[in-house]
Order: sequence, then C-alpha cells, then structure tokens
Amino acid sequence: MVGVGGVVIVGLVIAVLVTLVTDGSSTPPAADDTTASAEDTGATDAPHGSVPVAPAAEPPYPVPAEPCDAFTTRVTSDFLLTEAPEKSVQDTTARCSSTLAEAPEGNGPEDYASLRLTYSAADTADGATADFEAAGDDVTGATEYSLYVAEGVEDDREADLGDQARFVVTRYDYVGDQVPQAVLLVRSANLNIRIEYQVMPSLLSDGGTEDLVLPDHTQEMMLNAGAEALALVGA
Repeated sequence: MVGVGGVVIVGLVIAVLVTLVTDGSSTPPAADDTTASAEDTGATDAPHGSVPVAPAAEPPYPVPAEPCDAFTTRVTSDFLLTEAPEKSVQDTTARCSSTLAEAPEGNGPEDYASLRLTYSAADTADGATADFEAAGDDVTGATEYSLYVAEGVEDDREADLGDQARFVVTRYDYVGDQVPQAVLLVRSANLNIRIEYQVMPSLLSDGGTEDLVLPDHTQEMMLNAGAEALALVGA
C-alpha cells in the first residue's frame, strides 16, 4: 500500500514528465513566425515601404548637393513625371522641380501637374522649428499674404517623418483661380523639407479649375516622396 507521501511524489514526477514532453513538442512562438514572414515578403506597416525615414548622418545638416536624387524611379512613376527635373543649389537652399508632369487620372488630357522639392537649412534646430511653423501657417492660409486658400484646406495632419512633419491638402490661388495642391513639410534638426504637388489647367482645357482633382492615394505618394527626400539628408 502506497502512503500519501508516495502518491504526492508520483504525482509530481508525472507532472514534470508531461511538462517536458509538451515543451519538447511545442511549435516556435507565433512572434517568430511573424518575423520570418515579414522578412520573407519584405512586408512593412510603414507607408514609405523600405525607404529609410531617417537622415544618413548626424546634424547639423547642409542642404543636399544633388536634390534631384530624391526624384527616384518610384517618385517619377507616382507623380507621372515626363521630363528631367531642374535643380538649383545655393548655400542654405536646394531645389528640384518638374513642372510638366502628366495630370493624374480624373483630369482632362490637356491638364498637367508639377512637383517641387525645397530643402532649406537654418543655423540651429530652434531656427528650423520656427521656419517649420511659419511654413505650416503659410500652406494653411493663416498668413496675410499667403496664396493658399484658408477655406480650401481639406486635410491637415501630422506625419511620421523626421522630427516634425505635416501633410496638407488644400487649394492654391493660381492667377485668381483655385487649384488643388498637396504639401508635405518635414523638419529634421536644422533642416526643413517642403514638397508641393499641384494640378494645373491647360489653356486648352474645357473644364474649370474646380474640376481638377488630386489622386486618391496622394498621401501615400507624398509620404514616400518625403522619405526619399529625407534619405538624402546628411548623405
């Protein structure tokens, strides 16, 4: 006859054996499976895909010597750019622009679009922050002499790029007419990035400027372009 103490000991031994057998046959944790899947497919939750969203070096940053390098193959495809962009580089500013892009779907065949990128460097991060805030006031029509229409703001939100970023969809006063425009503002330390995408009417266009539209995925396009531009900072 086995005593109570013997029963307890036998029960403990069985429990240990069950635990060892279970652990030995268990599958890898679900988190490991998820990691492997993401690595295999290249999937990411970031709207910028695999484009780095951080500068390549430490601040303070000069403006890039080749700003048009930000107009990558994907940017060229997203914005339907049809010509080689033009650049302008000075001590504290660098610009790249393509002014005769095809208009996105939903617009007339004679309409066109433009994409402009501007880097501007301040002496300090505080100075760049003040410039960033002033640019935000400008593109939302909050300043007295802005050509952006305050009543035309359709979207205004923060974005996950750099130290500060703001994405705005609005209307711009083009020689008395209001045309749709998307703007992305990004600040990284002492450097500001401004990307402007605008759809314009042709002189031969039958419709009015109120009929002009931006693409449905404008935000995705702009954030990717911002990531490409940010990748040149400090490079």
